[in-house]
Amino acid sequence: MFGHAQFGLVTRRQLLAAGISPKALRVRRERGQLVTVAPGVYAVGHNARRDLAAEAAAILSAPPGSVLSHLTAARLWSLLPLEGAPGEVSVLIPSSTGQRRARLSVHRTVLAGRVARCFVQRLPVTDPTQTLLDLGPLLTRRECERALDEALARGLVTLATLRRAADLNPRRPAVGLLLDLCDVRTTSTITRSEAEERLLSLVREAGLPQPRVNARLHGFTVDFHWPQAGLVVELDGYKWHVSRSAFDRDRRKDATMVAHGLEMLRLTWPDVTTRRLETAARLSARITARLLAARQQAHR
Repeated sequence: MFGHAQFGLVTRRQLLAAGISPKALRVRRERGQLVTVAPGVYAVGHNARRDLAAEAAAILSAPPGSVLSHLTAARLWSLLPLEGAPGEVSVLIPSSTGQRRARLSVHRTVLAGRVARCFVQRLPVTDPTQTLLDLGPLLTRRECERALDEALARGLVTLATLRRAADLNPRRPAVGLLLDLCDVRTTSTITRSEAEERLLSLVREAGLPQPRVNARLHGFTVDFHWPQAGLVVELDGYKWHVSRSAFDRDRRKDATMVAHGLEMLRLTWPDVTTRRLETAARLSARITARLLAARQQAHR
């Protein structure tokens, strides 16, 4: 059995090793029994697209020791959303040989022995730490931050292992960005909706304190929580709050937070899109007032 999943694919090298002559191979291709999906890689008796078949074909057509990397690795580790077709497949190969092929993004290294090799769904892939190092030049700061938080939340990496990897690779592009993100990690910034992304962006642009995002608090998950100010912000969207059960749940959540001395503030989509300045001023005023009240209470 081969070292990784092949998803209904086979290579020319494997067919020849199984005793099929070059002439017989050519006849099978002409009859449609073998369908070329990549140089030297064939689907056996079909041309239907299967999940991860493009990634498997890329590995089969690459030199031995190659691994899926960069954006492809990030998607396989679920550090980035899987949206639409995979596009180019990123492969890290162990030498400077090889040609760039259609829909295959080739990255080369002469340090193959130092590439941490893992398997996801039986496909060879760079480990989460190297994947995060590779992502820096390809993504925005916010996208890198979300990928980092996802990896931390799922226990795929630790801040210590990331810092060690960065120290060993000081000349890698965007290592400074990764270290900077590690240095300011006090809470996760993983959001669950576009509205939450908009509010987090608003908070940062306004220079407001960093909140806890999607935090567990008194038996509920709240969208944003400023612990020092005792402020909780929830984002109301029609499709999530239209049912009677959702309405009742929100009221229970509000009552619970107030009972524990917290202030509840509910915002809507227009608040974080077309009324951003007003919302920023409103949040700033509430946070400032709550912090002042907390300091006055502490001095009594």
